Amino acid sequence: MGGAALRKIVVDEVVNSGYSRAIESSNATEHTMSKALGTDDSVNTCDCCGKTNLKFTVTIELDCGEIVHYGQVCAGRNTGKTRPQINNEIKAEAQRIRTAAAAEFRATTEEVAYRAKLAERDSNRAILSGRAAFEFVMAESIAADAARARVAAKYGLKSYEVV
Repeated sequence: MGGAALRKIVVDEVVNSGYSRAIESSNATEHTMSKALGTDDSVNTCDCCGKTNLKFTVTIELDCGEIVHYGQVCAGRNTGKTRPQINNEIKAEAQRIRTAAAAEFRATTEEVAYRAKLAERDSNRAILSGRAAFEFVMAESIAADAARARVAAKYGLKSYEVV
């Protein structure tokens, strides 16, 4: 019997034994293009296995666009990624969100006006110092802080995270 014929027999035996179907079904849920978005401690049940009372779940966007919450073990199994890879994706997504929020905040009219007022104050340093310098920029500072809070809320961040 030649090598090709022997391989065909082995493949046929594997197919007939159901082993390949088990492989297919275990890989059917693996989403290679999925993306870990973050963790969520408000959802404590795994959408994959149903395990409850988890400390947190990993929020994952599947390649079909669906958002699911998996425990750490199911997140690794279903995405084919290791925990460090998942953690790196979560950190990268958090950084992307903070960067987008900061860019939007810096473009607000309140922040632009505040920075202009600061520049004006600094150019008049001999006249404005101490409390007078603080009061000179106070209205713009309050407006910029409100804009920071508004942008932070939009992105689900704390105000101090938007810089």
